[in-house]
Amino acid sequence: LCLLVIIFTLTKHRIPSYSLESPASCLLAGILLGGLASYLGIGGGPINLAILYLLFSMDSKTAALNSLFIIFISQLTNLLLTVLIGNVPSFPLALLMLMMTGGIAGGITGSHLSERMSLRHVDFLFVFVMLAIVIISSVNVMKELA
Repeated sequence: LCLLVIIFTLTKHRIPSYSLESPASCLLAGILLGGLASYLGIGGGPINLAILYLLFSMDSKTAALNSLFIIFISQLTNLLLTVLIGNVPSFPLALLMLMMTGGIAGGITGSHLSERMSLRHVDFLFVFVMLAIVIISSVNVMKELA
């Protein structure tokens, strides 16, 4: 899946995109993106970027920001359901607070970096990170198979 997103990102200038505006198409896209984000458990960010580009002609920065909103809402829904059902795993509160602080600091830092980067550089960084994920995942699969 990551390889497909990398190929898409590298060739998207050759792929036509659309500007859907009807409430029904926006609702369907939201259900698709929210469902993928919840199903994958990782947010589905790379898939969101591709779909937002294809269906709404968003550039990388705009798609990334909208993807974060989609992920936030879908994961907040998952969190609320987990709490209501009572399936919250035990977790050291201190670690949770440290991770939340790191996430906030990373979000602020990333936002400042994104403002200074061109769309081309954002796409390059995205492809680089996706390649790193593919390599790390491949190494982990090889370790499991050995």
